Amino acid sequence: MAAVRTRSQRVLHRVAVAAVVIITLIFLSPIYWIGSTAFKARAIATSVPPTVFFQPEITPFNQIAYQARAIDQGRGAEVYAAAPWWEQRIYDGGERVLKVGDKVQLSQYPNRFQNSLIIAITSTLLAVSMGTLTAYGFSDPIAGEADLLFFILSTRMLPRWWWRSPCS
Repeated sequence: MAAVRTRSQRVLHRVAVAAVVIITLIFLSPIYWIGSTAFKARAIATSVPPTVFFQPEITPFNQIAYQARAIDQGRGAEVYAAAPWWEQRIYDGGERVLKVGDKVQLSQYPNRFQNSLIIAITSTLLAVSMGTLTAYGFSDPIAGEADLLFFILSTRMLPRWWWRSPCS
């Protein structure tokens, strides 16, 4: 049997749906902002006030992922000759060189990315393996199992300040 709604219930339902949609958009806006900033040029991404509407580009991804030689196929000999030594090094071998002010240094992006991958893969493997062993241990009924499981769950509920040492 179909439920009959009054006019006020339908209006209240529509208002509730609209409120949920608006709240969802508000909470998802930082994710949109992060994703859209990845496709902005550096000047636009760091501009004040922030730029909302822009022409997306993929050059930031090219600068990270590809050799500079593949990026700049159309340069001539005069552009190469007029370029400073660090840009010539980029043209020649694709080295990641940064110039900050007057200081020129090699980019640490590849090393940092490798370190991040090592840490992410290692911590994931450790968490999955220890979680699997713990789950296997709790698969057979044991005395006090409910108390142990509640203790594990309750440690996730305590605020972070609870675990701080009074000496630190």
